[in-house]
Amino acid sequence: MDESASDSASCKDCLAGTFASVEGASVCPDCDDGYFTATSAHTVCDAAVSGWFGNADHTGMSPCVQGSFAKGEGNSVCSSCQPGRHSNFTVASECAKCSSGRAEPDTGSTADDCDICNNGTHAEGRGNSVCAACDPGSYTEGGNNNAYDTCEYCHGGEFQINAGESTCGDCRAGKYATEGASICTECGSGKIAAQNGVSYCLDCPSGKYTEGSGQTSCKTCFAFDAALGFEYPDQCVPIWAWFLVIAICGLCCAPCIFKYYMYRQTPQAGAGITTVVIDGAVIKETITAESGVFSYMPPPEVPLGKVRQSSLGTADDCAADEADKGAP
Repeated sequence: MDESASDSASCKDCLAGTFASVEGASVCPDCDDGYFTATSAHTVCDAAVSGWFGNADHTGMSPCVQGSFAKGEGNSVCSSCQPGRHSNFTVASECAKCSSGRAEPDTGSTADDCDICNNGTHAEGRGNSVCAACDPGSYTEGGNNNAYDTCEYCHGGEFQINAGESTCGDCRAGKYATEGASICTECGSGKIAAQNGVSYCLDCPSGKYTEGSGQTSCKTCFAFDAALGFEYPDQCVPIWAWFLVIAICGLCCAPCIFKYYMYRQTPQAGAGITTVVIDGAVIKETITAESGVFSYMPPPEVPLGKVRQSSLGTADDCAADEADKGAP
């Protein structure tokens, strides 16, 4: 009998899951993890294909389930989809990235798509694991199936001070806001916002003004303002200020007017009078009568600022007064 034929008849086939790659092997080793032999007498093991993994007994391979994947050949296990990815079918060689405007925070997601980002959140680009909150001054609407990859700015006249909000609010009258504002700004002096939700303030026209900032209407300037050239809102003098100026002037001038009329002598018919006043006191009065002129001096005992009550006489009275002045 041929010796080689005798050796061949005494060798055994390697079982499924094992192999013998060289002649004269004394044992059949197991296939490596991720590799298999489904039948006996194999010289090499087959690799598990992409989307499959090799069985533990190395006799075959199994498909990856939903939410997992196996990329390339020779995988012994399937890996779970990472956050930001999902797989809703079997035999996946990779997991799909979440589309823009969506996010997936969990591992092994089996959803046909990722969670929608709205109601104050957004997700820019693909593969996001979380929806990011909108910044102050922006928003995304909620209660719908819209997926937002970016947030919308608050419109002019609106504001949003908080992050992650789904709406913006109107600025109240007296304030304004430009696009994307997080707060409303008061209208400055000489400007107004008469209604809610405005993006700019209006100037008061000539002859009108505002009392400070944040006003909703202009006030009318006093008539004297235009006469004095105050035509701009910041130059306008309020009515109450004019009354105050007039009152102060009246108080200051009243004593002078009172003294003038107190010391003035009213001449009789046909006569004239000239009064000299120093520091509010009558120093000398020269009276011109029909028949001559005489001077009247207040006597020394008359206090400064007062005069003796007297009346104007005729020309003879003047001569009599002159004679009295010469008497001892």
